[in-house]
Amino acid sequence: MTTVLGPLASAWCPEYPTEDHDWQDLDIPPPYESIIDKSHAPSDSDVPFCTDLRTRKSSTDLVRAAAAASSSAHLLTTAIHEMLVMASFGAHQVRTVATGIYDLAKVGAARPSWNYGLHMGLHFIRSNLIFQGTSIPRVRLLSKAAGASSPPAHVKVTEVSFRVDRHVLLRFEALGSAWRQGKKAGQYPTVPPETAAHWKDLVREYELEGEWLEDQTPSPQSVTSSWLPSWLTSPSSPPPPPKRRPQKVIYYLHGGAYIVGSPRLYRIFTGRIAKETGARIFCVQYRLAPENPFPAALHDAFAGYLYLTQPHHPAFAGLPITHDPVDPKDVILMGDSAGGGLAMALLNYLNLYLRTPTGAHQVPLPGGSVLLSPWVDLTFTSHSWRSNAQYDWLPGNACDIHSPVSENVPHPVYMYLYGQDCSRPVSYLSLLSSSQNTKHDAANVVRDTAERFVRHPLVSPIFAEDLHGLPPMLIQAGDAEVLRDESLALAYKYDTQNTGHPNNQAHKSWVRHELYKDMVHVFQAMSWLETSKVALENVRRFVWEIESGGPMPPPPDQGMCVVDSHVPGI
Repeated sequence: MTTVLGPLASAWCPEYPTEDHDWQDLDIPPPYESIIDKSHAPSDSDVPFCTDLRTRKSSTDLVRAAAAASSSAHLLTTAIHEMLVMASFGAHQVRTVATGIYDLAKVGAARPSWNYGLHMGLHFIRSNLIFQGTSIPRVRLLSKAAGASSPPAHVKVTEVSFRVDRHVLLRFEALGSAWRQGKKAGQYPTVPPETAAHWKDLVREYELEGEWLEDQTPSPQSVTSSWLPSWLTSPSSPPPPPKRRPQKVIYYLHGGAYIVGSPRLYRIFTGRIAKETGARIFCVQYRLAPENPFPAALHDAFAGYLYLTQPHHPAFAGLPITHDPVDPKDVILMGDSAGGGLAMALLNYLNLYLRTPTGAHQVPLPGGSVLLSPWVDLTFTSHSWRSNAQYDWLPGNACDIHSPVSENVPHPVYMYLYGQDCSRPVSYLSLLSSSQNTKHDAANVVRDTAERFVRHPLVSPIFAEDLHGLPPMLIQAGDAEVLRDESLALAYKYDTQNTGHPNNQAHKSWVRHELYKDMVHVFQAMSWLETSKVALENVRRFVWEIESGGPMPPPPDQGMCVVDSHVPGI
């Protein structure tokens, strides 16, 4: 029975351990061999001792058998539960398909340019995100399975890992404390009191994994006809010159609401970006909530950027260096959804938190940034969260950060803020937030703390007090997505604090916002859409603008997007 149930449970339920169960975890006395004094070796004449030893070993075998039986019973229960979940999941798919077909038959596709396939696909994703059996481990398991596909042809993937010394890494923050005094950044510490105990207990060193992606498509060669006599063939023309590749490196931060996702899951998409732009791509597997709440993802994103530009820094000791340092001006920071928000938070971190007492940047800013459907406002106050909820695949019930998105999934904002404590009672969370509260106002304490926390400039980067001095930025969003308005607000804020600033000389800061007709959240990853191809072509255009040192006129109107450029002199 165990040989049948083991693979079944481990295939669907990540909570079930796939490795051999350690029976000592069951609070069973240890085997006799571990408690005897090994310095007292039994002799041949010591018969009573040997007999007692054999008896105790026999008792140990009985204990192990009991542990195995208990483990089998737990395994059986887990397998039955997961089979029920799978059955419910199958019934949910039937209902999802039926309701989708009914909607199409009744009112047609939700948006004018959508075909039936896109309508049904978005309906399918939206429905499964709110399935009552959804849990973080299951979503991660399915994401891992989805990410098992290979990258596009001729894209080389090189996996790397590097060890981070957390104490050395955070010296940058300590040096920047003097600069932050009296500013909004000084009112928002990077480690809030709610998670201070968690960060105090963390180990000093930890290892991060990442990967490089590089397009190695061979240059086209001239073709000659070998079956004709040489005197009938004309001299072969020289092969065309190889396609010029930019010197820029794209540092990509994946999305996933800070709770799921990985570079491996994004390989198909980041591979497409590598092929389209010709630039090398560097990705890092930042730590996810709820196991690692804020600011774990931010610190890992910063560690990846520092490793990219200064691999010989003392914060990275113990592992061999895999690349030469990359000049910060040759780095383009890029991300989608939560990864776009994290990219923007990293820019704020470098610009507002990591400065010397005289105001100089401790770590230079990158040369540019590309944000795809960025999640920069975790307060969910944008009007598009209501007006576009019926179109986008993101669940519309996410607007209330104080309520779970489904039965088994707390709200991502609470997981990001409170970590694994997010599923604790409200009274417990209130104790984390305040030591002077009573039971009757615990809920208000939690709500007030969370609502204040989400306005942290490194959590919701749109609330940063100053965006002046940031590098050129390209923002892409769909006009049918729930994050539409916050992308527009970010472009407007960047424009007012950079493009029109009197110190903005020689086009150092400029922003271009592209709003794509009838498109949803992170449509750029939907490779079968023509609009996705146009969006990545515009990303390539932006990379070459950064490569050439200045903006070009807006791309031609293709009837797919509205381009709003804020560029001095253009």
